[in-house]
Amino acid sequence: PAFHPYVVVPPRTLRLYRSPQLHARATLGPNTRLEGPAIIEEEASTTLLLPGDVMSVDTHSNLRITVGARSI
Repeated sequence: PAFHPYVVVPPRTLRLYRSPQLHARATLGPNTRLEGPAIIEEEASTTLLLPGDVMSVDTHSNLRITVGARSI
């Protein structure tokens, strides 16, 4: 099977959810926690959190994402 480094989410899928929060990646410090739907933008990438996804920033500023989480 082919490897796909990203996932394309059709705009019609996003319309099913409430408006996503928009965040600049540079403003997310350690221990930040977000729940989807949310969009995290930076110069080289965009991270999409769907409803049920939970993202936290660890002490090394890595984004830690749990997909489809009910709680973290």
